Amino acid sequence: MKLKTTTWILAAALIGVAAYFFLVEEKGRAADEKERRENAKLFPYEMKDVARFTLINPQGERIDVAHEGAGWKVVYPVEAPGDEPTITAFLGQVVPGRRRETIESPRAPADYGLEKPFATLIVERRGAEAPDTLFVGDKTPTSASTYVRFGGAGAILVSGELTHNVMN
Repeated sequence: MKLKTTTWILAAALIGVAAYFFLVEEKGRAADEKERRENAKLFPYEMKDVARFTLINPQGERIDVAHEGAGWKVVYPVEAPGDEPTITAFLGQVVPGRRRETIESPRAPADYGLEKPFATLIVERRGAEAPDTLFVGDKTPTSASTYVRFGGAGAILVSGELTHNVMN
């Protein structure tokens, strides 16, 4: 009888520990992971929040695209319907984008290719007072990642999504 009682006590203790792990620890870890992902975003909003964007590509050509009705429309240099799959794929990579690293005290912007950026992206968000300007600099020396900077911010970010291929 003692063996049976001990088995039931150990089983109850095991169930209690397992319940604690799954109910408390896992929820905390999931919340931490969600917060980490949110903090790693370049843009603090989703693709659906973008009302308009301007891309100045490496050749200096400017393309303005606006969300109109259910789709996208090129508004500059010519007015034309936007290619929905291409624009959606582009925005899906860029917004929200991911930051791999932050360089808080960078050397001169020219060291990162940000004196004369490779490309510039200006994103207008619904309900925002001012657009977000993102400058895309050089590739990092050890990967396909790229140096980026928001407006006149001091910090330089490293992003894997905003590669030169995407901006081209």
